[in-house]
Amino acid sequence: ISLSKSKNTIDATFKITSKNLKMLKLLQQFMNKTIGVNATLDISKPKGDEPPRGTGLRVQGILKVEKVLDFIERYAFIVQSDRKKLFLIGTKYRTFLIVKYLIKNRNSLNSNRKVQIDLIKSMHKVSRFDDDLTLGGSKTTSREDLENRFNLEKGSSKNAAEHILAKFDKEYADQNDFLTNEMEKKTLLVNPDFIVGLTDGDGNFGFSNTAGKRELTLDVNLTSDLNSEILNNVWSYGLLGQIVKADKVTGKKAYQTHIRSMERLEKALGFFSDYPPIADDRKERFELMCQILETKRNGTYNYYQAIELVESLRFSL
Repeated sequence: ISLSKSKNTIDATFKITSKNLKMLKLLQQFMNKTIGVNATLDISKPKGDEPPRGTGLRVQGILKVEKVLDFIERYAFIVQSDRKKLFLIGTKYRTFLIVKYLIKNRNSLNSNRKVQIDLIKSMHKVSRFDDDLTLGGSKTTSREDLENRFNLEKGSSKNAAEHILAKFDKEYADQNDFLTNEMEKKTLLVNPDFIVGLTDGDGNFGFSNTAGKRELTLDVNLTSDLNSEILNNVWSYGLLGQIVKADKVTGKKAYQTHIRSMERLEKALGFFSDYPPIADDRKERFELMCQILETKRNGTYNYYQAIELVESLRFSL
């Protein structure tokens, strides 16, 4: 969501970014036929052997984005038919509520820039009391810059949308309570595609070389910025690992689970064989991990050969 000074309204863009061009093209067709919106495919130029960076699907314009939001609201929430699953959860759920409100009420809000600014600066947060965020390691337009753009007094937008955000914070907290309770009762099934996303996003299929021990450690890392109960309940698919707190680049609280023992790796890789990673780099690392694990299983494992394979990874991190 961005504010347009010349048009006295808001602009909206919906983006899906991925290195998987084939998947983006399928999504483009799906959005055109099913949702009724034309999405633009943005392709950046690759550098050397690296995959294109910034490749994504973009839907531009209020009316088109509104159609996408309506589709998400129908299909991407927690309960579907008689089976409970996880779809749109965590801070994305809260941000969705804010974006939907901004777009659905755009005509009445255009005369109240302070409220618009306060809502926009509250996106991607856990609550309205959090400090304004810097996302993805780069600065976003600051609250002060937005206030200057519309000749508003510095700090005047702070808490301007407090009554609206208080409602969203309650919905977000209620949803988290619901998720936690359902998980404690083990009645909520975590969508397998959601788990795949935990590796395609901040998680990984990792390899580490222990100095002086000639030992290559395999590590399936699932990372989530949601509450730890999300990771605690990947029991649904037999994926278990110690959960630790971590900080993401943005400084936001995150949780990780590392799966390293042979028994747990067998289960984890079996799961990802049924639900393979989508991102090219994760897929390549997953396939190599399966290859190395197979040599350990059949007794043909060779430390030096394994190290050479890891170092030859096209997407080596």
